[in-house]
Amino acid sequence: MQNNILFIDDDSAVLDALEWSFADEPYGCLTCKSAGEALSLLNEMDFAVVVSDQRMPEMSGIDFLEKIKRQRPETIRILMTAYQEMNIILNAVNKGNVHNIIFKPWDDAELKRIIQTAVDDYTLRNGGGVCRQVVSEADQLIELNQNLEKKNQYLMERLQQAQKMEALGNLASGIAHDFNNILFTINGILKLAMFDKSLQTEMHAHLGLALEASDRATDLVSQILSFSSAGKSSDKPVKLGPLVQKVLKFIKVALPPSIELYQDISVDSEKTTLEATKVYQILINLCSNAFDAIKGKKGIVQVSLTRTLIDQPGQAEQVKLLPGDYFCLTVSDNGNGIDQANMQQIFDPYFTTKRKNGGTGLGLALTNQIVQDHGGHIIVTSEVSKGSSFAVFLPLIEQNQD
Repeated sequence: MQNNILFIDDDSAVLDALEWSFADEPYGCLTCKSAGEALSLLNEMDFAVVVSDQRMPEMSGIDFLEKIKRQRPETIRILMTAYQEMNIILNAVNKGNVHNIIFKPWDDAELKRIIQTAVDDYTLRNGGGVCRQVVSEADQLIELNQNLEKKNQYLMERLQQAQKMEALGNLASGIAHDFNNILFTINGILKLAMFDKSLQTEMHAHLGLALEASDRATDLVSQILSFSSAGKSSDKPVKLGPLVQKVLKFIKVALPPSIELYQDISVDSEKTTLEATKVYQILINLCSNAFDAIKGKKGIVQVSLTRTLIDQPGQAEQVKLLPGDYFCLTVSDNGNGIDQANMQQIFDPYFTTKRKNGGTGLGLALTNQIVQDHGGHIIVTSEVSKGSSFAVFLPLIEQNQD
């Protein structure tokens, strides 16, 4: 009987690497992106070994494996972590909740040895014998050929995805060049219009906002062109509080009449290392999704920016960040919410529930990538029919840093 191995990690790249490593092994290897998904699967199937990442949104790996210990004490439980917080980990080992620990980045040969030992241990505990089936050379070649075909299919799918992204990048670059020419004309006309002394003060102010928005669009085009040509990032320290207030001023102009936008900005001179254009992208994407979740009904979107200190191991585990000072930028709405099935895919490129309305599935993927590239993390909480909240954590830099 084939033994099943279950890997749980909220990072798709880690799960891809594990599936690749164990494609040739004589186990039934399955993967899950959340503890909830894994618990559902454990109710349907038996697993010899469960390997869980420590830092996950719903619960920590240690808490998850402790739950498994109570429900399925015979299953071998292994913890995987990139953070060597030995006091927590050793406590879990001493209690018997965890049988072994794997540290990221792992050594492939060592990982396979640990899994094989765990499978053998599980077999012996459950009345089986550890033996190695004698396989003929012909059977070995057939199995090897089947595994190579699977890997070849996997590589072809990855290559097709890479080619699709390359084509999309080339298309975006071409559009950006043409759009840059259009923006040049728009900027020029707006600047000329602002010299007209006969305009009312209110109209002059509106033209000023339009010019600022056009300038910001020019910055976005420059970023696309820079990305397409693999240019260096121009990130530099910015005061996040005033910048968020400035972005919200633009968002209010396009606010649907049925939606109220409230803001609570409790930081002022504190800085983070992030290009201003990326702050616009983050806020506009999150607010746009919040407006869409309300879908024309009367609703409220709340944007807050606070400073938070993450200094406790439990906090660090929950938000998947290293200890330190962070901004917490939160966008909340009382819209339709996100169901559990979609929650696992919201940051995947091209995943969208708004396809009929022109959704591309790139907004949240881009937002998440920006935040992760700058040492941050996004925590999402949502309840169907009650609304959603996106909490964006970004590292805060010391005042004496440039």
